[in-house]
Amino acid sequence: MIIQRWQNLLLFVSLVLMVWSCFMPVASMPDPAASMDTFLFPVDAPVLLVLDIVIAMLLGIAIFMYRNLKSQMSVTTITILLLIAQIITLCVMNLVAMTDAVFNVQAYILPAISLICSYAAYRFERKDWKLLRSYDRLR
Repeated sequence: MIIQRWQNLLLFVSLVLMVWSCFMPVASMPDPAASMDTFLFPVDAPVLLVLDIVIAMLLGIAIFMYRNLKSQMSVTTITILLLIAQIITLCVMNLVAMTDAVFNVQAYILPAISLICSYAAYRFERKDWKLLRSYDRLR
């Protein structure tokens, strides 16, 4: 399969980052009984796990919607909104829910890079949409 447009490559990078985010520890909690820290994964916070899985599924769907650009743009917009919701959820968890936990930097960086890639993909999709509309005006 050949990736035909730049936005599909960016959506794929975003998908890989979100799948990677599902398996990375979100935080570490000091355990007084043991000398080691206990790591918290997205499985321990179901909201983060559900957001990760939904975002990854939507990104996978958006990659294969390259024939319908308008639908791809709407799925990418929903994905961007969910990525913003995930970053806000991480901030709320850090500031309110788990004040004694030390958050992993990758828990913030991976969704942020995925957000940037998704936004860049949306820009390329919008550019293609404008180009197609200009061709339709010429006909």
